[in-house]
Amino acid sequence: MAVSENIKKKPLTLGESYDLARSGIGVYKALDPGDKQLWMWGYNSHGELADSTRNYRSSPNQVPGTNWNNIAIGNHHMLATKQDGTGWAWGYNNHSQLGDCGCTSQSSPNQLPGNNWCFMSASDCTSFGMKTDGTLWAWGHNNWGQLGLTETSCCCCWDEGVGCCRCRYACPVQLGGNTWKCVSATRHSAGGIKCDGTLWVWGHNSHGQLGLCCICCEYPGTCCSPNCMNTNTGCYQPCCSCTTCSCPHFSSPTQIPGTNWTGIETRCNGMYGLKTDGTLWSWGHGSHGSNGINQGSGDIMCPVQIPGSNWIEISAMSHGTHARKNDNTLWGWGYNAHCELGDTSSAPRSSPVQIFSSKTWIELGQNGFAGYSGLAFDQDCAMWMWGHNDYGQLGICCKSRMCSPVQVGPDCGWVCGGSGRHATGVIRCFS
Repeated sequence: MAVSENIKKKPLTLGESYDLARSGIGVYKALDPGDKQLWMWGYNSHGELADSTRNYRSSPNQVPGTNWNNIAIGNHHMLATKQDGTGWAWGYNNHSQLGDCGCTSQSSPNQLPGNNWCFMSASDCTSFGMKTDGTLWAWGHNNWGQLGLTETSCCCCWDEGVGCCRCRYACPVQLGGNTWKCVSATRHSAGGIKCDGTLWVWGHNSHGQLGLCCICCEYPGTCCSPNCMNTNTGCYQPCCSCTTCSCPHFSSPTQIPGTNWTGIETRCNGMYGLKTDGTLWSWGHGSHGSNGINQGSGDIMCPVQIPGSNWIEISAMSHGTHARKNDNTLWGWGYNAHCELGDTSSAPRSSPVQIFSSKTWIELGQNGFAGYSGLAFDQDCAMWMWGHNDYGQLGICCKSRMCSPVQVGPDCGWVCGGSGRHATGVIRCFS
């Protein structure tokens, strides 16, 4: 059953009875009542597909349970919520990224404490969860302060006795405040937006990925003041006031100027930010044109505007992004060696290029950690994918990459989901 007729988009308001489809733009989706099933496919060596096996799957396979609300795709672990407010985690757990206070991997969904979760964000070995009361919680790996929990004493050190890194939070811990609107995480950094439109960032900053107009030293012991070497460009650049030079990072949220931010998306050593006026901004590592401003591979330390003023949705990959405009056109730029841009080529793009103009796109999939594939939904709620496919993550029963969108699965009913480097998970609605 198509649900496009019932889509409503509006700013996030805490306590409303809408299903959260994506955090990146603070959007809610009003879905028709029905059974919301979760389907997954791709890599499964750590139990990523939640089917109690370690078998790869190259076509959609249903996860047990109903009334799933949203899913976050990490590197080898997954997070999800249900409509009853419960939160769930499964997959790899070497850094306690499942939030169960242990280090044992799980091949079936394991429930998190609490019953008021509304959204999750997963990265390599870190996890974030939002609750309906506006609080933000974090757990997992924290060697660069990427959980934002004001940890200053620890760089990563492996504890053979327990089989995981001691620089971690094994159970969910709350960040300060109760007015968080959305959050996005990558391997060494993260960012979040509050309900007043302010944007906050934390974690590592060696490539200017925090957008604070300066950088931290890339490795412990290499700081200098007032400048430090950017190893990517070979140039000295302004040095941030990092927590320490022995483990340089921002371990608590730090504000980027402005009060009209509405969306944040993280990528490998970089970020994108969306404003209420429809402008889209980029900063951080610029490899393969991933900043989208027709520039080479240099890092950008301050937010710079990507051309255009009618952007409404973003979904970042490893070194690039997909974005949607208010005319329901789809665009991409950055790295493209795996055909992840979906523009029929494998050439990198340093500025936005339109993708599959014959379709009307109403929703982007949430690209998971370091992904090399794309996912989007058309006006009939049909699902389309393209890009990297070595693990069967495109769901098309083969492992050939696709350089333009191909339809996956049944022709309607898909409502939200995401695709990462190894696996894909999508929710389907049945009345």
